Amino acid sequence: MVCKTIIRRFNSARRLQLPLLVLVACGDPPDPAPATRSTSTARWVEWRGDGDPVDRPVAVFVDTPGGAVDTLAGNSDVTTFLNDRFHPLFHTHDAAQATGTVQFLTATGCAFGPPFQPESASDLIDAANAVVVRPEAIGEHSPRFTRACAGAP
Repeated sequence: MVCKTIIRRFNSARRLQLPLLVLVACGDPPDPAPATRSTSTARWVEWRGDGDPVDRPVAVFVDTPGGAVDTLAGNSDVTTFLNDRFHPLFHTHDAAQATGTVQFLTATGCAFGPPFQPESASDLIDAANAVVVRPEAIGEHSPRFTRACAGAP
């Protein structure tokens, strides 16, 4: 007479291997390419050129790459706000304003106020919020960036 012994397979072997596969499959994708090619270190801001058509208020950042204002532009909340609501420009020099400043203008080049030096991302966002609700920030267009305010004497 022959005896057969049934040996049950260890059922959880497959389950123990599954989490390892999930960990490998859930890696982060590579970073996308920067939004624009600019000397700014705020690589996700969609910096525009002076010759681009303007259809929303302009935010002119004048700073050295990696400077205080350029670094503020790289804040994720500021970047999102700039990309959604403004025509952002980055200048490393500008005869009209000092380095390390931001100025908001209408699409046709009228200043909303003088250039200023924001101390924090929230200062910059507060100033930008005050601009986007003004009537002159809505509906203006210009074929390119200008500081020549239409209708100014």
